[in-house]
Amino acid sequence: MRFLGAVIACVLAAAGIANAQEPVKWRYYSVIPPSHDFAKNVIEAFKNVETKTQGQLSIRFVNYGETPYKATDALTVLKKGQVEMTEWLPSYSAGTYPLLAAPELPFLLPMLSDPKVAQAGVDRAWAAPSMKAELQRVVSENGGQMMAHYYYEPMNFWFTKPVKNVSDIGGKRIRVFSPELSELIAALKASPVSIANPEVYSALQRNSLDGVITGVGNLGGGGQWKEVLKSGYIANLMFVSSSVLVSSEALAKLPPKLREVFVAEMKALEQTQRAYMPESDRTKKAELRTMTGFTVNDASKEDYAALRKTASENIWPAWQKRVGDQAGPLLADILKQVEAAR
Repeated sequence: MRFLGAVIACVLAAAGIANAQEPVKWRYYSVIPPSHDFAKNVIEAFKNVETKTQGQLSIRFVNYGETPYKATDALTVLKKGQVEMTEWLPSYSAGTYPLLAAPELPFLLPMLSDPKVAQAGVDRAWAAPSMKAELQRVVSENGGQMMAHYYYEPMNFWFTKPVKNVSDIGGKRIRVFSPELSELIAALKASPVSIANPEVYSALQRNSLDGVITGVGNLGGGGQWKEVLKSGYIANLMFVSSSVLVSSEALAKLPPKLREVFVAEMKALEQTQRAYMPESDRTKKAELRTMTGFTVNDASKEDYAALRKTASENIWPAWQKRVGDQAGPLLADILKQVEAAR
């Protein structure tokens, strides 16, 4: 009987070891599709994780369009344990956490800069002590940890007809995706239009829309929009950030060696994306500049200063009023950081 008990104990122990060595399979919900250049870098990082863990940790890339959820649900699905990892755009959660919109208010940076230089300036905005604390609070509150933080190409103005300067923007119907951009367009004496992303192409084609605010990655790398857009006005008005979040619970369950590989690869991914963004912006704009019938004009120092003045006098105060008492000190903290980088 003792012998039988010993055998059963050994079998159970062996089963436990086998279970402990079973591969860990995670899913990552992405805002962008796998065909997007930034997504390709993420997928490559996941392949590195799988290779370096000898298949013990695999992460499946899933676009939100393939799920019952929306990209705006990122924090919710993470908190509820419905996914182990997700891409999260803080701006998508600004309705619930309005302070998150602060580093992405239009024209925060003191001057028009090369995206590589500007990226460092936006970093300073997110690293402002009060902003950093708010970001950490929101992520932790939703059961997550931030593994990487980077930016897509800067937002710019794109039109169906040539635009050479700020005064040319007046009277146009421009697609926006936030209250702040809506206020900016109105302040420039143009008409803000809020429509879903899939509807933009046909609206531009029908001339019911004259332009959009977006990054060059959405039209310079084979995207459809460049078929109907004919002009770019480059002012780098804001940088939309993206974060790779992981469930704190899922991360804690990872064996130490797997966790070490995962964390290292996510840090490497962050550096890859941050190096890729300025180069992507440069090459895609260069492609558009050489396209027959397409013009790209850069804002002058004077135009940028005028745009920033418009934002500081109209858009920033309106945002502070919407958000309440916390907004003023937080924005002052951010401006102090970015102004110091002049």
